[in-house]
Amino acid sequence: MPSQTTARILHDVGGAAWFGGALMGATALNRASGAVSADDRVTVADAGWQAWRPWKVAAIGAHVAGSLALLWGNKGRLMAQKDAMVVNAVKTGVFLAAVGTDVYAARLGSEVGEQASSSVDAAVEPAAATPDDLADTRRKLRVTQWALVALTGLNIALGSQMGEQQRPSNVFSGLLERLDPRR
Repeated sequence: MPSQTTARILHDVGGAAWFGGALMGATALNRASGAVSADDRVTVADAGWQAWRPWKVAAIGAHVAGSLALLWGNKGRLMAQKDAMVVNAVKTGVFLAAVGTDVYAARLGSEVGEQASSSVDAAVEPAAATPDDLADTRRKLRVTQWALVALTGLNIALGSQMGEQQRPSNVFSGLLERLDPRR
């Protein structure tokens, strides 16, 4: 099992890369697709997202590897310290929601990619002439991409909270609270 420093690096850098890629795509890649000819907008955005995919998978893999190593290295403290397992469970739920959201975004992105010839102002911005069903898919994709940004950001924030729980003063008070619930 890697050291806790290595585990923390994998966890933090993997989560940050995942968040950063999602944020870049939602803010820049989709908007930049509006700068090319109308016929190429979806194709350009799709190419960018496809190029990001192996890096995203690597980022998620690093985050998971670091998370598991941190969990293993802190299993005793997590069980003993009041609220530590609760935060871990919430963070795990947020992570799983982010993975599910990412998978759904990829599915919607594939649908958009198949509709490359339809009229759009940018990859996820339907034009006035975009048929309603295609416009709806693009709107869902835009919302899903922003949900992914929010979930991956929350995942990072919860990782920070878990790091704070490891401070000696927090560990000590958490152990005391576990032993004496009246505290």
